[in-house]
Amino acid sequence: MTTKIRRPAPLTDAGRARLNAELSRLRMEREPQLAAQLHEARDQASAWEEGDYMALQEEIMRVQGRIQEIEASLAAERVEDATVPAGVVAIGSEVTVRDNTGRSHTFVVVSPVEADAARGHISASSPIGAALLGKSAGVEVTVKVPAGLRTLAILSVE
Repeated sequence: MTTKIRRPAPLTDAGRARLNAELSRLRMEREPQLAAQLHEARDQASAWEEGDYMALQEEIMRVQGRIQEIEASLAAERVEDATVPAGVVAIGSEVTVRDNTGRSHTFVVVSPVEADAARGHISASSPIGAALLGKSAGVEVTVKVPAGLRTLAILSVE
């Protein structure tokens, strides 16, 4: 049996800042709150329901797990502007495309950790993000998405 080691994807400066803020909030606010609740639960063991105590322990484990995920992501390298020529899609690029219906869409290609479709941030490992990586304006890519094949013409890369 072989073990795959996953390296964290490079982060944009904005993604790194968001993760640092979340890590700070978890460490400075959430962990102390949970520690105080656990201390109270241990002091007043007879007053706590077993289910409530178990739920508290599960929340502590969830928060600790999220802290470990964030720390691993923050250990990733920074996205360097110099690693990819200007005008070529890379992590951190803002890309405007026109689809086969004629509509234009603008995406920011980010690491999987930073992906947020509601903000227009697509993962570099998503079908569209992966198809755009390394391409430049004027290129057309065909992407297999759940709805079928989609052709995108790259209009600009910033």
